[in-house]
Formats: sequence, C-alpha cells, structure tokens
Amino acid sequence: MAFRVAILANFDLDEQGGREMLSRITTLLRCSRTGATEITIHSAIRGDAFPDPSEYDLVILTGGPFNLLKHNEEHERPEWVRRTLGWIQETAKIHEAGGLSEPGSKKKAKLLGICWGHQAIALALGGRLGQVLQERGGQLIGIQTVPLTSQGAAFFETESLNIQKNHALVVTHPGPYLTPVASGSSSSQNEVLLSHSPPILTFQGHPEMDAALARLFAGFATGGASNRADWVPSEGLKGIDDVHDGEAILKRVVAWADE
Repeated sequence: MAFRVAILANFDLDEQGGREMLSRITTLLRCSRTGATEITIHSAIRGDAFPDPSEYDLVILTGGPFNLLKHNEEHERPEWVRRTLGWIQETAKIHEAGGLSEPGSKKKAKLLGICWGHQAIALALGGRLGQVLQERGGQLIGIQTVPLTSQGAAFFETESLNIQKNHALVVTHPGPYLTPVASGSSSSQNEVLLSHSPPILTFQGHPEMDAALARLFAGFATGGASNRADWVPSEGLKGIDDVHDGEAILKRVVAWADE
C-alpha cells in the first residue's frame, strides 16, 4: 500500500520560490523511504479543499509569509487562515474522539508543521505567539543548532539538530497539547514540539530547505538580492551554507508517520 502524504501549501504556489519549495519537499519525501509514495498538494490560499485526514498517513503544513500576529482578532484574519486554523482544531478533535488513532483505523493522519505550520498548529491548539526580539534583528536567518531534551534525543536518536531558520515569529507558549522537546533557554524550548495524541510534530525551523532555497527566502525576508553569496547569519546562528540535518530530519518524520 502506498504511503500517502498531503501537503498544505501556505504560500502562493505561483510566487517566486513556490514551485521550488514544493519540488524540494516532494523530492525529500520520496527519498526518505522505499516503496510507493503518493503526494497531493492543497492550497487554502487559492480556495482548495482541505484533505480528509483519514485518507493520509501524513499531512504537512508548510511555511508561509502571512504574519499570524498581524491580525489578532479572528474576524480580521483572511478566510484561508481562519479555515486552516479551524481544520487543525477539527482534526485534533477527531483524534481525541478516537476516530483516527484506534487500532484498525484506516490511517494515522499524523501532522507535521514547518515554520508557519508550526506556529499555526500551536495557535490553533491554545498556544501563543510572539515576535523575535528586536535586539536579535526581528528576524532569524541561518542554521541553528537546537539541543534536545531527553525525550527529543530519544525520538531523533541524536542530542541536537542543525536546522535552517528564517522566521520573525516564535511560539511563546505551546498550549495544552504540544510538548517542547528542545532544551536550552526559554526562548528556544519551543523550537520543536511533539504530541502523541493527537500525533503532531512541529519545527520552527525549515528541515526542507537547502542552501539555495534558504538564500532565496532570505532575500525575500530582508529585501535583498536572492543570489547574494555573502549572507551574514543572525547572531548565534551559522551560515546558510553550513552543514544541516534537514534530510535526516525528514527521514525520521517519514519513519514516524509510517509507524
């Protein structure tokens, strides 16, 4: 039976970098396991229907440019954002009711959140967001070494993860469902969040990004040229061309979703 993945693309597919990002994600997914992998793309921004979680092994909520703090009142948020947050809540409720995780159920429908997806899942499930501190430039770009808790180290079979970063918002409180599995200062503990019920894994960083994509989106974030080779990473982070664990992280995610 094929491994089925739905990608919720939280960006305009036709904007620069959109297709490249999807291509990178799908390539990593197909390289992360043997056997058939079926991938469908869904874009709430353009009005697509959301995937039925019972039809998939993994649903990925990607990064995206919309600032979830820009409009704090729900009625001020764009419809696609409201629909996405509502879909996350409904999917969690189905899991709570036992409909997707019981033995013999059709699919596990595990959720993976990346950057914007990480923030949206936390927000939808009772968490809180904040802004990257201005003394850190208001935007974090580069590769960060994220130390893991004992639970995180057991899950990933490593003590830390090197991951591409490009974000201006952070999760300040994960809410009642998600457990931080990163360690360190209070500002870094919510870098990686995990829940076993409902089954959710989220990253503030971008395990799907390679150096070329990181450089492209660094240009968007700072208003600079996307082909610059001399990006200066944020304080405490390594350069975007440094070694990172993106491929290993996605391989672990796929193994988790296939369990």
